[in-house]
Amino acid sequence: QIQPINKMNNKHLIIFAGAFLGSLAVSIAAFYFYNQNIKTSPVNLEECKGLTFNGEDAQNIVFFSDKTNAQKYLDYLLTISPLSENINKFNAFYIDDYSPKCDIYKGIALLCYSKEILKKAASCPVDYIVVLEKESDFIRSSSYMNIMSINTAHPKVVIAHEFAHAFANLAEEYTPAKLQKGQKNCVKACSDFPPFKDGCYTGCSEESYIRSVEEGIMRTLSSE
Repeated sequence: QIQPINKMNNKHLIIFAGAFLGSLAVSIAAFYFYNQNIKTSPVNLEECKGLTFNGEDAQNIVFFSDKTNAQKYLDYLLTISPLSENINKFNAFYIDDYSPKCDIYKGIALLCYSKEILKKAASCPVDYIVVLEKESDFIRSSSYMNIMSINTAHPKVVIAHEFAHAFANLAEEYTPAKLQKGQKNCVKACSDFPPFKDGCYTGCSEESYIRSVEEGIMRTLSSE
């Protein structure tokens, strides 16, 4: 004789079936959402073209520029000491088929930082990013995080100035300027400088701070 399933077993069966169907629905929804994101989210990579390669341990600079200008600015940058004594510690690449979307920050400075440019730069090995773009000569170049936004209307020394911000965290030596955290070229007293200082000069981002070079590239673009 077939025994009927009791009410308690029926209740357990209904709870189990409901939990199973609920989990299945969540899994299907998650799978659909994931696949939709895979189709729509990634930024397509660009062709990475080489300028110079000195090994996998070297620092990587990626230019968003045509080859001629990228090479011109790279060559100039590597004439500046102490980079000129460490040329073999840098690799350089360029991407010329993508133009980053840049802004004019507060009406005074070129700023090309964005999540998209970070993803595009990943087309190459990358530590530092340089965007070359021509604007009016009163628009400043800038450095933010590891991205240097260079206004090519300025003298080429501007790339050394902005690279010093990005690479060595050097502060502005003109005044007034914001004194960033962790900088070491603006100090409170001459005795705070290491022995290789050139001198002591008042005014380094803030009037109460001191710089070691009278007219260096962190103070004026007329310096080399």
